[in-house]
Amino acid sequence: MNDDPLKVNATALFKALSFITTLVDGEARVIQQFSADGTPMLTVVGEVFLAGSTPEFSELLRTAAQAAIPTRFETQFTLSPGESRWYEHEVVIVSGSPTIVLSRDSTAQKTRDAEFTRIKRRYDAIVQNVSDAITISTWGTSYDDNVLLEANQRTLDLLGYSLDELRSMKPSDILAEEHYKSLAYRNRALRETSQSTERVTQFPIRRKDGLIRFVESLPVLIKDNDDQITEALAMVRDVTERIQREEQLRQAKLAAEAALTARDVFVANVSEELRQPLRDIVEHTRLLLGCVGMSSDTCERLNRIHDQAEHLNHQIGDILDLSRVEAGFDAVELSLFNLPHLLRRLEETLCLKAQQRDLALRFERADDLPILIQTDETKLKQILVNVIGDALKVTGRGSVSVRALCLPDHILRFEIADTRNRADEESSPYHSVSIAISARLVD
Repeated sequence: MNDDPLKVNATALFKALSFITTLVDGEARVIQQFSADGTPMLTVVGEVFLAGSTPEFSELLRTAAQAAIPTRFETQFTLSPGESRWYEHEVVIVSGSPTIVLSRDSTAQKTRDAEFTRIKRRYDAIVQNVSDAITISTWGTSYDDNVLLEANQRTLDLLGYSLDELRSMKPSDILAEEHYKSLAYRNRALRETSQSTERVTQFPIRRKDGLIRFVESLPVLIKDNDDQITEALAMVRDVTERIQREEQLRQAKLAAEAALTARDVFVANVSEELRQPLRDIVEHTRLLLGCVGMSSDTCERLNRIHDQAEHLNHQIGDILDLSRVEAGFDAVELSLFNLPHLLRRLEETLCLKAQQRDLALRFERADDLPILIQTDETKLKQILVNVIGDALKVTGRGSVSVRALCLPDHILRFEIADTRNRADEESSPYHSVSIAISARLVD
């Protein structure tokens, strides 16, 4: 009974089944047993039978078993035209037992492997051709425990190291101490919050040749099925040239502002020096016009000199005022004053100018207009004189009206309307100065 080879072999096979199952993780579908000379002794068939077996395949299995060397190989069977399947075989040597060959259908795995290969090839093509550096590293308990796993070519070009060199380095090898501490702190914060992404961070790095480059980095944390962080992907962009351009623009802006301030100071000083001689011209021509015994031609010439000098004096005054505002010399001085009284004085002053141009100037005041207000009286008067005066300059005929209104929340509103046309506006090249002064004062 003990000499029955079938029983002996079956006993040896099933004694080894626990070991075999451990090796293949329960995936074996066909188990074949061979004697030392390669003769098939016993086959245990699971759910899937090894279809399409041929004498050539049987010979391949017999030869592998006869060699008695642990090995793994694959074969492909054509079941029908257009349909084939892959099988994976493993030769298992169990001490004191015949050789065992485990076979399983690996077609699905081959399909998955092929799909994975296609996806990885597509991923590599994208990662290797983007303009940004991309790295994937492990996520250790501390910042220096992170080990580089993968990096694209742009990373190697940016740092000047090979991939093997980078894998043996720590983050502190390419970061300045203060920036290393900052990034290490952020690493701890990310670990505590378990966020998947972080904000973009800018910091300098040190290349292999010692040069410093400035980069922006956006980390993306990769989690497993248990929502635990396992790896970190970092997208890094070299922004050195951009930072250099920004610094150049900043320096150019400072230089332009300094030049503008110097210009404003110069114009303010020169304008002030020009105003006094012009005042003298205006005053002396006025005195001469009061003299008797001059011919009408002389009076006409003096009137022309007086008018042009007064006009030039007014324009220089506008330029001086604008320069002072732009140079920041005009500070706001709050005071409490009588608004209706200010408007009456403006009306008296500007009505004469309107009459000289054959224009009607009308002031309208709302009934609820406050009597006392607190603001900068001088600047308010200057704004109204500039805007109303501009309207009088560019209006060829008709009228100019001024309305003073009181809006909710104690807001004053002044509306200036005129009957100018486009031709009148284009014929006056000077009114924009007054508008600019008023706009700057309001700002």
